[in-house]
Amino acid sequence: MNEAFRNPIHRAIWIIASVQSFIIVAGTLLVSVMLKLHGYGSNLAPLDFYLPAPIFIRHWGFLFLIFPVIWAFTTIFSIERPMRWQFNVTMMAIGMGAIVFAMYAYFDLSVIQTRL
Repeated sequence: MNEAFRNPIHRAIWIIASVQSFIIVAGTLLVSVMLKLHGYGSNLAPLDFYLPAPIFIRHWGFLFLIFPVIWAFTTIFSIERPMRWQFNVTMMAIGMGAIVFAMYAYFDLSVIQTRL
């Protein structure tokens, strides 16, 4: 069996990183769909009519997938090293906080900012 499934901490890190990646992919697709529904890409409105943040996410949002990878490697490295336990708890809290922040940010970029 894989090491990620033997160690419960590695399993938790893998699950959190997977949720982060899913939110990034789903959020980027949601922003793209909402921009398309509001006429982006057609000749109905000039390109400067749309806010730059949702357009940036539409074009480059999948590059944010590097953040869950960096977080997972950093967290696994910190857990494997003999460090203080507070650092390990902090890294797990950062991972879960990133999920909440990403959900809010993608909701804001897709639903609120594309309606302006």
